[in-house]
Amino acid sequence: MSKKKYLTAEAQRAYNSKKRVMESDEPLVKCLECGLMFIRVGSHVVQVHGYESALEYRREHGLMARETRTAGYAAKMREKARNYDNLENGASTR
Repeated sequence: MSKKKYLTAEAQRAYNSKKRVMESDEPLVKCLECGLMFIRVGSHVVQVHGYESALEYRREHGLMARETRTAGYAAKMREKARNYDNLENGASTR
């Protein structure tokens, strides 16, 4: 019986980053710490690079707090949130 080979965590992140680039029709953002690509880099830098918050990451790299690299994605998520709020608000009238 052959032994299964597993990727290291770093190799898995690199593989998943390349996969996101190939599969995504959204613009991606490059993490300035490790160079991997993400739709949203904020949660990545907190979980992987140990920042306290995305704001700390932005300050360290001189990025503006309200600047967005993925405006289309942000608009889509805001629309989803509005739809969800509308569903919750209308629940009592159904």
